[in-house]
Amino acid sequence: MGQRRYTFDFDTTLRADADKVEKEALNAATQNSDVSKDPAPFVRVTKIDSSADALAWRIFYWAAPTKAIEVKTTSAIIEHIKRALF
Repeated sequence: MGQRRYTFDFDTTLRADADKVEKEALNAATQNSDVSKDPAPFVRVTKIDSSADALAWRIFYWAAPTKAIEVKTTSAIIEHIKRALF
């Protein structure tokens, strides 16, 4: 069936521990059995908005190219990040 790259964005405050945010986001993706290990997921900062006290992040991961997998994996990763950081 192949794989598709998925991304989604999330924000933290500028005061958030960037190393912890990256670690937890990667843990969320790599611990999900539907997310491919090769290529490996990765996380990047996409924007610093000092006026809104926000740091924008984007997570990239690969999984089967179906809407059901997209919804399932994105939801699970978001929930993991939320529990770990907020």
